[in-house]
Amino acid sequence: MWRSASRAIGAIAGTSALVVLSGCVPEPPSATSSMQQYLAGSEYLRGVNLYSLQQQRTLPVTEVKADTQESYEYFASRGMSVIRLAVPWQGLQPIAKGETPRTALARPVDQQYLDLVRKQVRYAENAGLRVIVDLHNGCTYPWGTGPEPEGTLYCGGGLTIDDVIKVWGALSDALRDEPGVAAYNLFNEPRKQTGAATYYRYVNAVVAELRDRGDDRAVWVDTILGSSFASDSQLTAPISDSAGAVIYSQHFYLHGGTRESLLSRIRDFGEWCKNRAVHCAIGEIGWPAGGSSDKSTTFELAYGLADHYGMDVTYFGATSVPNPQSLIAYYATSDDSTVDARRDQARIVEKHPTR
Repeated sequence: MWRSASRAIGAIAGTSALVVLSGCVPEPPSATSSMQQYLAGSEYLRGVNLYSLQQQRTLPVTEVKADTQESYEYFASRGMSVIRLAVPWQGLQPIAKGETPRTALARPVDQQYLDLVRKQVRYAENAGLRVIVDLHNGCTYPWGTGPEPEGTLYCGGGLTIDDVIKVWGALSDALRDEPGVAAYNLFNEPRKQTGAATYYRYVNAVVAELRDRGDDRAVWVDTILGSSFASDSQLTAPISDSAGAVIYSQHFYLHGGTRESLLSRIRDFGEWCKNRAVHCAIGEIGWPAGGSSDKSTTFELAYGLADHYGMDVTYFGATSVPNPQSLIAYYATSDDSTVDARRDQARIVEKHPTR
């Protein structure tokens, strides 16, 4: 169902950019109780990526400094409704030095790490927030971010559907009854080596497994890194879900591109979502702190497009790990695992809250 709306975002001095938005904006989906539960009465959700656990992915669980309750209360005080929580697969199935990925995957999923994730979810719920649980892998193990570890397995290249079902089955068992979980993000930025057909086959298998287990939680599905749903799935939405609760997610950075190219990519994504009547999200968007006012304007326009198309957005990122990189908008001022400060990007993030 679509309602008409029009919105113009004016030309910016010194640039050739002119974004004129008119036509239709999606109404919140109403076909399924799973989507209604996910949106919780909102048209779209807004928040931030919390990256503290992923940055500690090589540490044993006993050494991980997870975020405190106060971190989540700080996010809530800034008007957020959701946190995309990056959970390292390496934490759930640790790989020892010199060990092969196949040996590590043969072991059970670590219950202590599942308990750590569940505790983070409960902190969020206590603060009035919900969590998108992001298994931060590229359809790969153990590679999630940073340099590719030797021997990394890919979906369709040594990493099996059973491997993925095993870890997501354990997460589902641990989290399905937690009201603080808004959705599961199955894969983060799947790598091009996998290929779209193989990637979608893996996603469909995991979604079917979750539904067979009685878990109807909403599922976020990322596009392949460097690609788009418009190019990889031109005719239809690629995921079949008996619960009707798939959120399609793409990530948007400048990476040396222009304002026009960034906004064009977001518009193309929004049109793909609109034409298939699916709910969509910008799972990551970010820009360096202390940049020019022109760059800030670019991302103000980007958030305006997300508003127009009714897309969820989670900014990248936030962390309580010391010495955060410049993309981090929310950080800790002391080494106590508590996010309590923000940079200039936060002004735009907080100007476009959940609605």
